[in-house]
Amino acid sequence: MNKKLSLDEFKNLFDDQFCFDENNFTCEHIGRRDEDGIIRDKTFLGARINTASSLIAVADVLGSKNILEIGTWKGYTSTAIALFLEQKYPNTEEMVVDTLDIKVGGYDGGSTFTKSSLVKFYFWLPHHTRYDDWKYHDIYITHPEFKHLRNEVIYDKNLAFLNSIKPSSGYDLVFIDGDHSFEGASFDYRYAMDVLGPNGAVVFDDRQGHAAVGHAFDSIEGEEKWDFLEINEKHFKEQNVMHNFGIVFKRN
Repeated sequence: MNKKLSLDEFKNLFDDQFCFDENNFTCEHIGRRDEDGIIRDKTFLGARINTASSLIAVADVLGSKNILEIGTWKGYTSTAIALFLEQKYPNTEEMVVDTLDIKVGGYDGGSTFTKSSLVKFYFWLPHHTRYDDWKYHDIYITHPEFKHLRNEVIYDKNLAFLNSIKPSSGYDLVFIDGDHSFEGASFDYRYAMDVLGPNGAVVFDDRQGHAAVGHAFDSIEGEEKWDFLEINEKHFKEQNVMHNFGIVFKRN
């Protein structure tokens, strides 16, 4: 279960926790540079700092041990968060890192990657949205039967699957980085809120960098949320980085 923090407490702790070294722009848990943010001659090129490092900072501040990622791609982020948890809580057996996608290797295929037995790869049905048209023609989609189902039927099937794998207390943290349409991100947010435990949190990737995802985040009402903008401004000036996240807190 996450720590019960006010929004101001979270902001201050996150700001203190996150550290960026422009001469070593890697995630220490996988030793990999971020694909969209490369520092050349101390100039930040790209929309975000290493996604995994940012998510690790969020999980560390909240004390999250049961984590769900929606949108595996190759498995770098889930691997990094799992290795962090194993390092942070070496004698804790009750930890979960589950990751979901619609095919092995994500949109461009290939293989998945992990260095941790904590990571569990799962595959579910995609929704009908205005994003990722390739899913209708890709022979490697794990559940091609989605083509003949309505979105709400898909939702019910996916949620039943999620409920079958989630920890008994729910997930502490859900990271949304899947279908980047407004509809897709909104469905993923519904899933997240349905499987979160007490004091859980949802993190949207690409909140600032993708208009449809930003629209989905902005449309959320009735929950406490934050888009990292003031920390973006501070760190972008001082450390040449940018957090591309939005976070929603489920208050119980």
